[in-house]
Amino acid sequence: MPAQICRAAENKELNRLQECTKNVPRFEVFYDGSFGSQLLFAVRCKTLSVNRRTWRWNEGNTMLCLQCNRGVEETVEHLVLECSKYEQERE
Repeated sequence: MPAQICRAAENKELNRLQECTKNVPRFEVFYDGSFGSQLLFAVRCKTLSVNRRTWRWNEGNTMLCLQCNRGVEETVEHLVLECSKYEQERE
């Protein structure tokens, strides 16, 4: 019985501590409404208009990257990490 009382007291203390340390919602400064923050948001959500997503509606009707002409699919990952057109920007 005393062990159960101790565990209950520990749980109550733990619950009180967790309530005190909960994160309060706060304003995030990286999304300030600028074009750069909108672009960052689209890249993070993988909703950037790249050929891999929009090839059905593009005139060229292709998923391939038209920036570097290497014959690979134009994805967010390709544009940000691999595309030779943007090598200088990545440095």
